[in-house]
Amino acid sequence: MQRSRAGLLVRFAGTLLAAVAIAVPAAAVPATVQTVELTPVRDPQNRFTIDVPSTWHVTTQTKNPAVEAKSPAATSQLPDSLDVTVYDWMAAISPRECVSESDVVLRFMIHTWTTVSEGPLAIGGQPAYGRVYDWKTASAEPRRSVEVCMTHNNRVYVAVGTTENTSEKVAATIPLRQRAIATLQPNLANAPAPRLTPGSHDQHGK
Repeated sequence: MQRSRAGLLVRFAGTLLAAVAIAVPAAAVPATVQTVELTPVRDPQNRFTIDVPSTWHVTTQTKNPAVEAKSPAATSQLPDSLDVTVYDWMAAISPRECVSESDVVLRFMIHTWTTVSEGPLAIGGQPAYGRVYDWKTASAEPRRSVEVCMTHNNRVYVAVGTTENTSEKVAATIPLRQRAIATLQPNLANAPAPRLTPGSHDQHGK
């Protein structure tokens, strides 16, 4: 039975609240970022792979988020995180539409946010769309988030993560998040075929 569009939007919540990185000027990228070891992680259903920092705790599962990685963190701090989820929509959707649809979840879960930047991207040769925004937790902790969507036909790949929204933390951790997200590689051979329109012959079994 196909899941409804509304149901999929609600299930985006766990992804969006994890949210990831932000673009920073190349000159500001710490040299150590390129030396951090990344470990490849495969989706349990073989729909994608992504590399994550080797010191992070990684959970994989057949439900969403399919991959969830969290950094070691001090007791008084929330950890940084990087999650990837995959959804099969009722119809084909573009990366930009994917990000726009998530506004429903953002309004429900965090209510207000400030968009820092958004625009088209390319990850692994595939078109994508990203949005960076600032928000606060229920306890007023400042967070900086980015949501990156990639799509293939009606399959949606969403990579998100989060970090503390302070100048020091953003400068130190965001480039690493970017580097990890850039390794996201959908397995297009495992993606569903394009869904037929309601008026097609095959849809009606003719």
